[in-house]
Amino acid sequence: MHLILIGGKAGVGKTTLAKHIAEFAFNNGLRPKLMSFAGALKREAKSLGYGKEEQPEKYREYCQQVGRKKRLEDKDHWVKLFHHDLLSVMAEEIKLLKSGNKYWETLVIVDDCRYLNEVAYGKHHDAGQLFLMASDRTLPNDDADWRKDESEHLANIIEADDESDYAELFDWLVYNNDTLAALTQRVKKA
Repeated sequence: MHLILIGGKAGVGKTTLAKHIAEFAFNNGLRPKLMSFAGALKREAKSLGYGKEEQPEKYREYCQQVGRKKRLEDKDHWVKLFHHDLLSVMAEEIKLLKSGNKYWETLVIVDDCRYLNEVAYGKHHDAGQLFLMASDRTLPNDDADWRKDESEHLANIIEADDESDYAELFDWLVYNNDTLAALTQRVKKA
């Protein structure tokens, strides 16, 4: 199994990039799997009727508040739940390998690396880590209050100073300040 973590500010294009990496991986014989450190939180929000597409404001508010509360109780709460989900992917991969399936190798692409403990998890598991930079591009809701939430803190620091020690935590800094085609070409090089 291979693991790629993508960090960056909300709305910078992490999920779009993850989908393009998944397509590239599939076309090259890997089994892509899109996952999220906040996967359990997002499933919980959706089960309560707070869909990201249907109610984006309530969804974000719920995820930020509940996410913060659980992290205060145990800073690794969401990482542990992610790891549990990842173990299921590993078990599936082993099953495919043992059955002789030609396409058993999985590429897990995580589109929400937002905290230092998530970066550390990636380092521990030898993940490729990419930070997507908005650079001079203005993001949607760039001046919204939720941009000051702790979930945006690491991304805000790196965006403010791409030469900071925090930027060095990622293997690649990729600027998303042009077309989608330009972005995918930059990432293919990485």
